[in-house]
This record gives sequence, C-alpha cells and structure tokens, in this order.
Amino acid sequence: MAAQDDAWLRSRSDEHLLAAAAEQRRAVVTYNIDDFVTLARAWAMGERGHFGIVLVHPGTIAQADIGGQVRALERLLAPLPTEDALRTVTVFLGKADL
Repeated sequence: MAAQDDAWLRSRSDEHLLAAAAEQRRAVVTYNIDDFVTLARAWAMGERGHFGIVLVHPGTIAQADIGGQVRALERLLAPLPTEDALRTVTVFLGKADL
C-alpha cells in the first residue's frame, strides 16, 4: 500500500491510512513523524493495535533514496522472528550501513 503512488490514498487521513494498513496486517513506513507519533500514542491509549509504524527522518535517509530505504528496511526486518514482530511497535528507521 503506497500512498505516495495512489491519488486516492494520498487524499485519505493519516488515521485512515493506519487503519487500512492494520486491516491488511501491514506496517506503515512514513516521513510524517509528528502526525504518526501522535497517532501511535492515541492508538496505544485507546488499546488499538497496528502492525508497526516505521518512522524515517529525512536527515537519516532522503525521501528520494529508495535504495537506502529498502536496505534499511531489510536490515530492520532481517532479525525479526515473525511477520507480525512490529505489531504495536513504533520505531525510527536507521541507515542500513551503520
């Protein structure tokens, strides 16, 4: 589910995107740190589950650096034991070459 590539998804609220991702058992990867940290807190307080929120800071990985994003995600996910290991987790994505 890539909101950036889909006009309909781009027009949805962050809440809707997180809910749609949770329904599909997918994590959200986003540069929208402020809004998704707020959502993560609200969902935790409301005992709502999601399948991960991966926050990316543009100072760490540029938005145009798709290869860097993929390598960093692979590094994040490689040691995780199960598909839903990011369930209810909010994490910052670091560079893959660290």
